[in-house]
Amino acid sequence: MREQLINIFSKIIEWGLILLVFLLPLFFLPITTEAFEFPKQLLLIFFVSVLTIIWAIKMILERSVKILHSPLTIPILAFFGFFFLSTVFSVHRFASIFGSYPRFNDGLVSLFIYLLVFFLVASNIKENKQIVRILAFISFSGVLVAILGILNFFDFYLLANLLKNPLITPAGFADRTVFFLAILFPIIYWVFLFEKKKIFQVLSALTGFLFLFYIFLISHLAAISAVFLVFLLLPALGRFQLSKVIAIKVGIVFLTFLFLLAINNIGFIKSQIPFLKDRTVQHELKISPNTAWAITTGSFQNLKLLTLGSGPGTYLFDFTSFKPIGFNQTPFWNLRFERSFNEYFQIISTLGILAFFAFLWILFRFFQMAREVRKKITSENKESHTLAFGLFSSLSVFLLISLFTSSFTLIYFTFWLFLGLAVSFSRIAGLGRSAELSRSPGVRDIELSLATIQIRGISERKGEIMPWLAAAFIILVLLPLLWKEAKIVQAELHFARAQIEQLQESPDPDLILGSLVRARNIMPNNDSYRRALSAISLNFTILAEQQKLLSDEARQQLLQTAVIEGEMAVRLAPHNIFNWENLQRVYSLVTLENQDDLLINNVFPQEILLDPANPRHRNDLGWTYFNLRNDIELAKRNFQDAISLKPDFVDAHYSLARVYKEEGKRDLALPQYEQTLNLLNQQIASLEPIASAWPDLQRTLNQLKQLEVQIRSEQEILLQ
Repeated sequence: MREQLINIFSKIIEWGLILLVFLLPLFFLPITTEAFEFPKQLLLIFFVSVLTIIWAIKMILERSVKILHSPLTIPILAFFGFFFLSTVFSVHRFASIFGSYPRFNDGLVSLFIYLLVFFLVASNIKENKQIVRILAFISFSGVLVAILGILNFFDFYLLANLLKNPLITPAGFADRTVFFLAILFPIIYWVFLFEKKKIFQVLSALTGFLFLFYIFLISHLAAISAVFLVFLLLPALGRFQLSKVIAIKVGIVFLTFLFLLAINNIGFIKSQIPFLKDRTVQHELKISPNTAWAITTGSFQNLKLLTLGSGPGTYLFDFTSFKPIGFNQTPFWNLRFERSFNEYFQIISTLGILAFFAFLWILFRFFQMAREVRKKITSENKESHTLAFGLFSSLSVFLLISLFTSSFTLIYFTFWLFLGLAVSFSRIAGLGRSAELSRSPGVRDIELSLATIQIRGISERKGEIMPWLAAAFIILVLLPLLWKEAKIVQAELHFARAQIEQLQESPDPDLILGSLVRARNIMPNNDSYRRALSAISLNFTILAEQQKLLSDEARQQLLQTAVIEGEMAVRLAPHNIFNWENLQRVYSLVTLENQDDLLINNVFPQEILLDPANPRHRNDLGWTYFNLRNDIELAKRNFQDAISLKPDFVDAHYSLARVYKEEGKRDLALPQYEQTLNLLNQQIASLEPIASAWPDLQRTLNQLKQLEVQIRSEQEILLQ
């Protein structure tokens, strides 16, 4: 009976993993603030927690705690240890534990779940056919994603309004989708080359073509480079004589690669294809590699940031603190980036150099293990080389793609899943008994044991304490985690409801404020909810005052809410520049005792400390001196400081022009007005070709055009 239960639980774990790998790429929720990353994290946490608890019960039935130990175990634990230390000393601990809002995908909880995936797979997948099933289902999920992506690209929306965007799939944005498909492609490629059954050859050919077709529709350099890498890995990994049939297959795939590359990337050819010539692809807006590197190295001046980083999920702090002044000369100078250019820069900035070296250690041990597996398979002529080389090629593709993007849920999950499958395969291949790994522990099961106890009433039977302790520990960790995630979901649904209501033609203020208050009450440590409640309360106060809709008492209550919630957001996350900017707006619009002192000696110094290269803070500080203290000289000095940070900063030139006008210095004001208009026209001309693709840029463009009309009006009055 016990053995039957053990087998049942083993099957549940296997098929639970299979169901997870199939559902995760397809799962999204349109009812949350972030429709892709956050829902995938929820699904992942739920599945992995349940499967881990089942694994713990299985350990109790087996009366032992067995963990698969591999050359990767110590490096992985070291990486987790440094990740944990970085979280402890983070500049924003809530974000470092649960992940940055609203994605919740880059915190300690996420890494913990990924590592559970790794150990679940490595310890419970013990046969090649199990590995094949997992790879088959994740590939099938990839096929569905690719089909939906292709149909969406050509404006055929099977899911109606749920994904009505040509560059979105259930996996997320198109760029992220092709990264995921590029990681899966080597598996399909090796099956197509070496699988002998006709049905698998046909299926892999169709799957591979769908993957390649969507990859080349999107034409992201990283994904195309990854596909090209797969061709290079065949001779590097194989090192065996290719048959004529396999050589022909390689040629067919490579010619398909070149054909698809040509039709979508050579302008003359693309212009001749009706269904492609009018299609354009806008890639995700991201920070440039030079700026990202400057930010990464900028933190080296601080020992804590160098060793442990700013903390998981806190790249916004690194970006605003260390972005170079040269960034102000780019069209995107007014945007904030919460992710670095690639995964390696992201790790160094947020986790520190120690975690980065631990990650490199994982990669080094992985390549060692891959080399030994290749030697063993090729020397023994094992038929399982398709499985091994497909896994190792996919992991190599992940490392290449990580040079071009910071990781997100789907590809990071795939990385840890495939790493676990690679370790499991190494054990199946007998790597633990390999003489070549004399300097490493190999791949083998280790049994954890503390003591044994005599089971009362049963002679000569002993129950192991360790399984019960392990199960208790797992339950004590995972059940509170599931409860906390449920609270996060509940709060997020209220917050999303408030956002949706704001988009209505006639939004209900009571519904919006009530939803925000409920979200805040459920997750009081989330500074984003408090900042939103503060900003909305202030906006409603201003609107109601203009339209005479509120009594004085109700207006004062809203103003009090705006101040209290704004201050609380700053206390919860003092290193978040958005919180200080919101508080600046609140203090500027609400009449308070010592208003000038609060702004000049409290808010603005923090803004400038956290975002020293941003000229807006100096410009706003100048107007605070002008309006609240009537200090024209300090106002002009701050406007000039803003211009020194960004010589073409329209607002600062305009501010100087207005101050000179107020002083009656017409001869100084007119050149500043002229300079302002010249710069404004240049910015409008540079943004018009690209603004339509990016909502933030479009809003900026509209604001600049409105400002141009206002400035011309003032200039004409001055010229009269």
